[in-house]
Order: sequence, then C-alpha cells, then structure tokens
Amino acid sequence: MSSTNKSINQRPTSLEGSRNDNTPIRSSDNKTIRPTKRPALSSPSSKEDAPLTCEGIRIIIDDALKSHLSELIDEFSARMRAILDIELRQVKDELQDVKQAMQFVNEQFEDIEREHKTSQICIKNLQEQNTFMLSNITDLKSRINQLEQGTRSRNIEIQCLPEKKSENLVSIVKKLGKTISCEIKDENIMHLPYCTVSAAQDSLTKIDPLHPPLEANISIVDSKDLNINSNNRKLNYYKADYEAIRGALSGIDWNSELAECTNVNSMSSDYQSTYNYHFKLISKINRFSGYGRVFRAAFNIILCFINQNYEVSTARCLITEPWPQDHSYGLSDGQHFDFIIIGSGAGSVLANRLSEVEGWKVLLIEAGSDPPMESIVPNYASATFQSRNSYPYYTEPGENFCRGCIDQITFWPRGKALGGTSSINGMLYMRGSPGDYEKWHLEEGDGWDWPTLKEYFKKSEKMVDPFILNNPELRKEHGTDGEFIVDQLNFTHGDIADRLTNAYKEMGLKYLDDLNGPSQLGVGKLRGGIHKGRRVSTATAFLNPISKRKNLYVIKHTFVHQIEFDKEKKATGVKVTLIYGESQFFFARKEIIISGGTVNTPKILMYSGIGPKKRLRDLKIKVLSDLPVGKNLQDHVRIPIPITLDTGAERRGEEFWQKAAAQYLIDQTGPHATNYDQPNINAFLSVPDGKTLPDVQIDHNYFVPNTSHVATMCEKVMFYNESICKQFVDWNSDKELLFVLVSLCRPHSRGEINIRFENTIEHPIIHPRYFSDKRDMETFVKALKRVSEIVKTPTFKDMKAELKRIQFEGCDDLEFESDEYWECMARTVTYHVFHPVGTAKMGKPDDPEAVVDSRLRVYGVKGLRVVDASVMPTIPSVNIQAAVMMIAERAADFIKEDHLKSQNETVTKDEL
Repeated sequence: MSSTNKSINQRPTSLEGSRNDNTPIRSSDNKTIRPTKRPALSSPSSKEDAPLTCEGIRIIIDDALKSHLSELIDEFSARMRAILDIELRQVKDELQDVKQAMQFVNEQFEDIEREHKTSQICIKNLQEQNTFMLSNITDLKSRINQLEQGTRSRNIEIQCLPEKKSENLVSIVKKLGKTISCEIKDENIMHLPYCTVSAAQDSLTKIDPLHPPLEANISIVDSKDLNINSNNRKLNYYKADYEAIRGALSGIDWNSELAECTNVNSMSSDYQSTYNYHFKLISKINRFSGYGRVFRAAFNIILCFINQNYEVSTARCLITEPWPQDHSYGLSDGQHFDFIIIGSGAGSVLANRLSEVEGWKVLLIEAGSDPPMESIVPNYASATFQSRNSYPYYTEPGENFCRGCIDQITFWPRGKALGGTSSINGMLYMRGSPGDYEKWHLEEGDGWDWPTLKEYFKKSEKMVDPFILNNPELRKEHGTDGEFIVDQLNFTHGDIADRLTNAYKEMGLKYLDDLNGPSQLGVGKLRGGIHKGRRVSTATAFLNPISKRKNLYVIKHTFVHQIEFDKEKKATGVKVTLIYGESQFFFARKEIIISGGTVNTPKILMYSGIGPKKRLRDLKIKVLSDLPVGKNLQDHVRIPIPITLDTGAERRGEEFWQKAAAQYLIDQTGPHATNYDQPNINAFLSVPDGKTLPDVQIDHNYFVPNTSHVATMCEKVMFYNESICKQFVDWNSDKELLFVLVSLCRPHSRGEINIRFENTIEHPIIHPRYFSDKRDMETFVKALKRVSEIVKTPTFKDMKAELKRIQFEGCDDLEFESDEYWECMARTVTYHVFHPVGTAKMGKPDDPEAVVDSRLRVYGVKGLRVVDASVMPTIPSVNIQAAVMMIAERAADFIKEDHLKSQNETVTKDEL
C-alpha cells in the first residue's frame, strides 16, 4: 500500500485538481497548489467558441487524467476498506473464540480444582483408615499367634451325639488329646482334662464302635465351652469351619496384605474384595462364641472402617468402573478419522458398532468426564442432576404451566458424562407398544416397521430376570445376547408395592407379567438397567468392554462448537475446545454423526448453519440448509397427586442409612442398590377405557414419616417453590407420604429449542409449551380424576389414605377434585420427566417439519447424520432409553450398509 501511495504522490504537479474541486492539493515538494480556473468546454457551434489551442488540449488531457486518477484512488480505497473490514471481522471472531475458550477453560479448571480437593480428602481419609488398621493389626496378629500356640484348657465339655454320629468328636480329640487319662461323663458328654490318645480312643469306642483310629500327633488349642452339634455324621461341622479359618489365618502374609491397603493407588480397586474376604471370614468365626471373642478387635476395625467410609468423598475411591482412557492429550490438531461421533449417549452404541470394522478409525467426543460414584450407585442418581456431570438447563417461564415452580420455570438436566443421560436417568427399560411407532414407518422398506424395530430392540438387550427367562412366552419377546443388561429392580418397599398393585386391580386394571409386552395397559413390576446393585448405562454396556480397541479414540472434557463444511456442503470436520483450552479441528473422511440429544443436537446444528433461516441470519450465522431444527419438541409432562398413609412404618434414622451404606459396600445390595423411594411398579391406563394405547403412565414415590430428603427432592428435582415444598414436608412430618406421579403419554403440544446468542457456549432457549394444545389438558384432567380414585379402593382405605389438597393462589377457591381444580393443579405443579424428543424430526422430503431422512441423514448437506432422541417423529408412551438405543442400533446398520456396499449419496431436499 505504501508503494502505491508513493507512485500517486509522484504524479506531475500539473494535475492540479478536479473540475469542480477548489480544495488545495500538495505537490511532491509539499508546496500548496491552487486549482487553475479553466474555461468551460462548450459545443463548437456556440457563439462563444474559442479556437482549440495547445493549451486547451493540455487542459483537457490534464482534466481527464485527474478524473481517472480520482476514480482509481476511490476504487483502491474501497478495496482496502473491504480487506480491512474482513480482517477486522476475523480478528473479532478469533477474539470471540478466545473468550469462549477461556470461559470453557475456566469451567474445566474449576472442575479440576473440585476434583483435586475431593481427591485430597479421599487420600487423607484412606491414609487415616490405613493408620487405624495398622495400629490394631499388631493386636490381631498376637491373638492369632496365641491361637496357634494354644492355651491349656483345664475343663472342656464336648457335646456329641450317640448312635454312631460322633465323627465330629474325632477332630476335637485330635486337637485336645494329651498324655493323661480321660473319662466319660455320660453317654453324650466327654470330659477331657488332658486326655491320652489311647484313653480317648477307648472312650470313643464305647460311644461309637465304628469310629476310626486316632492319630498320635495332636495339636493343642484353646476351646473353652465349645459345643459341637451335627445332624450328619459325614459332615464334620467343626473341622470344616475351624480348620478352614485356622488355615486361612495362619497362611496369610499379613504384611503383604496390608501393603495393598496402604497403597492409595490400588485401594480403589482392591479394597472391596479385601473387605468382603475379611467380613465373610469374621462372620464364620463369630458363629463360635469362644473364638469369636478372639477376633472381636478385627470385627470392630471393619465396622469402624465402613462407618467412616460412609462419607461420599472416601466412597468415591471405592466404587468405580473401568472407564475408557482419555485420548485428548495424544491427538494432534487436524487429525483425520473415518467417523466422528459427537456425544456418548447413543454415541456409545455407535462407537461400539462402527469400531467393529477394524479398518474404520472412530473418534467419540464427550463434553463431560467419567460418571461419578453417585451415578453408579442407583439410589444416588438424583445427586447428579445439579452437578458438573449434567447440563443444568432450565425452561423459559411459562404462563400456562409451572405456576408453582421457582420463577415459573422447570429444571431440565441432561447428562454430561460418558453415557450421556443414561448415566443420570431413572434407569427404567421400556419399549412401548407397536402403535407408538406407526408414524415412524414412512414408507415400505424404510426399516422402521415394527417387526424390524423389535429385532433392533432385542439386539442390544441382555435380559437376565429369571422370571422372564423361565417363561418361554415372555422370553421370546426379549433379547438375551446383547450388551445392555436388563433386570428386575430390587424390590424395595415390597409391602407398599403389593398394596398399590392390589389397589389398581381393584380399580379394574389388569396385572401384566411383563410391561414390555405387546400392551402396557395395566399394572406390573419394573425392569431396568440395574444389575448387581449398579447402574447399567450405554457407557458401561457398550463402551467400557471395548475401550481397548485400537481403532477407537475417546476424548473427554471436549466442547464441540460447530461442524465444518466444504464448498459442496459436505461435513468435513468439527471445531472443538479441549480440556486445557486449546481450540482444534478434527476431520472426518466419511461421516460426522451428532448424538448430542434433544437439546444439544439442535444447538450444534444451528451454530453450524443448519436451521431456521431467519433465526440464523439474525445471529449472523451463514445458512447452509434452511430446516426446522429445534421444532417439534415433545415431552412427558407430569404432576404428583399427594396422598398421606398410615401403615405403621417408622422413620429411617441415621443408623439405618449408615447400615445401608455398609451393606452396599459389602455386596451392592440394600436400599442404595435401587431407586429406594420408588416402589417397584408402574401402571398405565387410558381415558376412557378401551383404547389400544395408554393416555397416562403412573409412577410412585413413597416416603416413611419424617423423611429428610422430601424437601430436597421438592426443591431440586420438582423445582417447586417454598410454599408448596413446605406443605409436602408438613404432611410427611408424622405420616407416610405417597406421590402418585401421573405423566401424559402422547402429548399433542409442541415446543421448540433455539439458540440464544452467537456464543456457542451459551445455554439454549427451551420453550416446552406444555398444554398449548387443549386436547392435552382435556385428556390429562380426565386421567387425574380417574387416578385419584385410588384412595377410594378398599386397600387404600385400610391404609387410612387421605388425598391432600395443595394450597396455591388461584386454585384455592376452586372446588376440590373438580375439573377446574385438576386443571389448575396441572398448570401449577408441572414438572419434567426428562424425556424430551423430536427436535430434528425424521420425515419424508415433502414434510415441512423434517430435518433428517429415513436413514437419519440431514437434508441439504452431505456426510452428516443425527442419531439420538431428537429424530423421533413422535414420543413413545413410555420411558425413552430403550428407544434411543434401538435408534442407534438401526443407524449403525444404515451406516455400514452405505459405506461397506456403496459410496455415500447426497441427500436432497428443496430449500424451505
């Protein structure tokens, strides 16, 4: 630019200015030059024509040159301004990226700092526990040595049985015999003060002539007041137990054993098995009163250890899973993969299936980290909702719903950890009815017909419930060779569950052996992703077992900003921010698959230029494909019907929960091994009766009197305001409290999700628009009236059930249990069931609401699919976890078919 200006300044000074410009200009020697007044040019026929002279020609030429030069300068200036504007915008974009990256880094550092503090507490607690154990082990070893050396017993009575059933007495005599005489007290009691072998043999022969000979080598042990009883001569009860214990104790290298416990790095993996071994050993010893006292100190050590480990900070070290390695530190900017999967909910299923092809290099990106202990322990699931392991999303305020919620909004947590929302959800496994999927089947041969879907449900399922497996008719409806384990939930509050079942049967509902059968209309027991007291998620089922595959790369704590496209609108890569704040690009040779879920998938699509044209242009985002992304949002809206009961149940105090924690750490059973507050049944009904599909699903929460976490659940999960939560707590202060939770199965209302600002880290805008279609409220009111009649059943009358009225301004003047009252309640105590679907709807090309085609490819671009709950055209009547896994299984085969058999094709759809 400087050279150009120099050439302009070196023009001859005779170019003095434009015709109409009297502004002074400067020559190359910086002298001021005034414009020369020139005669006006006129037509030759003018009376004032002057002869054309050399000076006139020079003036004309100079004037023309000056005019052209001015145009050149203007054009040059405009071009430079455009270049500078582009560079300035790029600098602004880069600054915005840096700000976003810094914001993300700060969040990650905060998470790391919290984890570091937790780890320090954990290590400190473990060290204290190890010190405590070591300080007591000396006493334990001395007692063991004393047991080995033996103490002389002066008066020992042994209870044995006549009639040739005294083989157990042999081992006693073997261990107690000595070279002095012994005597028979009576036919059942042998008094052995230092018996000789021969005397003992003589005594035994009198009782049991067939008793085998005794050996001379006899060890001495202390056995005061030891009574042996056996009903089977062939089973030497004493010998089997005592010698096993004695042998195990004497053969243990205690220094080696304790070295494992003092090693903090191995404690998390080794502690539980070590504890189980000692607990079983001590339980066995404790059955003998004499020897039980010897090991009392050891038993106290174990109990103390467990009680102190009730603290969550230490328990984190004891309960974990073999999560995949984080590859984010080993990848380089610009690295290429065959497939990039965004999100590890449905994405874990895809990562498993696609990495089965050894030649495909698969990258799985997760914004969160490994699921915490609270995720693994089923009863702690709700503790993950407002943690770093979930996105704390909230809806926009609504005028016609959530009136009794804090700020008239409701809480929408989404999973932010390996496994996605399957790592924080309620773990129920339900498929729904064939009718739930009729609108998914767009045309013949599209692969979405019910017989095909049923096989994909079964493909990932591993049913282990003996009740199902032992019933041939039920078993054939389930998969038994899949990765996702499905079991009957642990049966907590069994008495209440039985009474609920009886009450629904008294209301006319049919009992169903399997809620995953052809129909859900009725009442039945729940099954879900809990096995041996631990959560089963898509990460534990599909990802952990194959995490060592060399062609699978998992990166955690990685935020995806947008998808990158080439000039032909083919998805080529993703822009991400890694845990340490560095922005990088990763590229895909074949496809990019978004599995971010119903909330995050539309967000990623819109920031990538795929979405409603007007909204994207308002945010200055380049439009690649004008599609109704974020529309068609559906959810199972729910309200609780509160009922107080009086069955005589007692409050669960601190001691109960401490024992429950110990029990869970020992063998993963007890209250913490399931959703403790949730009786193990669900019911489905239609209003009126006679429909093939249910209108509402009925779940339950049950609390014994004075349950401390009623308030927490009300405020943190239901998100109700203080006045409503206080009523719940008051009702529960001296009576049992039952929430009959009624959810609308097939809503007609449609909401939407949108992006808020240009900043990709900002949370999206969520408009659920519950009850915006009046048909939903009409159905819901009928259902609420029908369900509330449960208090009139004989079973509930026996429990002194009382339907409680929630006091809230605007509802208080309405007649209790009237249609108007129930509508007011539905609009007041609305809350989220965590089942949002539909924001990237699957549909035909001529469907104005469709975002993806029947093979889940995004319309208008290439190389991009969506595989998660957002593609569902309609919401199933049941919990959606099973359907999401089915979609992922279906998509994996679509992808294999497209890339193993033919080249990927462009999906076309007219721009909207």
